[in-house]
Amino acid sequence: MGKQKRGAQQPHVVVCVTTQRSCVRLIQAGAEQAKQEGLPLSVVHVATGDQPWLGADNPDEVLDFLFQQSSAAGADMTVIRSQDAAQAIADFARQNGARYLVLGAARGAEEGAFGRRLKQMLGDTSILTVEG
Repeated sequence: MGKQKRGAQQPHVVVCVTTQRSCVRLIQAGAEQAKQEGLPLSVVHVATGDQPWLGADNPDEVLDFLFQQSSAAGADMTVIRSQDAAQAIADFARQNGARYLVLGAARGAEEGAFGRRLKQMLGDTSILTVEG
């Protein structure tokens, strides 16, 4: 029998977004999965390094857009600053009981090193890749 945290959370669908407005497709795919499974939806963005906040020229606009899209889908959104995006996402996914993790990929691209690393780190979490 596995260890359970006291007050363990209901499993979640966690969507990982970048600063691209096209990430709305990831939020929509995550919302659809959450609805099908009857699970709550969370959205996470990891800002890394010395890039401008959220990696954008106008961080307020991008942040507002991502929050609006998340809210419209019934999700909360968390922004994390970390040098290691994969580790930060894996930690967030574990803390939120992620059953599904939704990632984006370029159209026709194979799963990248980032997705493979997350699979190794998260074991039982299903990783859903949405092509753009």
